[in-house]
Amino acid sequence: MPLAITNTDIQISKRTTHGEKLCFYMIHPNPLNQNKYVTIIGYNNPTYISLGSERAQFNDVSDYGWFDYKVWQIQNNSQESEYFNQYWEIPE
Repeated sequence: MPLAITNTDIQISKRTTHGEKLCFYMIHPNPLNQNKYVTIIGYNNPTYISLGSERAQFNDVSDYGWFDYKVWQIQNNSQESEYFNQYWEIPE
């Protein structure tokens, strides 16, 4: 999986977002079964977890899906989101 999480950043593929209060989600082909996908929702600081729904009202995680991945900071509401290319890489 092209994902690395530390206390100070989240790296998805070659793109790194710095911060100590980050949350993220991503979808990616399942490395054990390429006919299926996995979705990962997480954070780098459990004190500041936020589900970060992309709709006005959050019902469940199926509300996600506008992007292949999204990383957001809780305090300033900034975010980075993107789609992977056909090779499941972040376009340069």
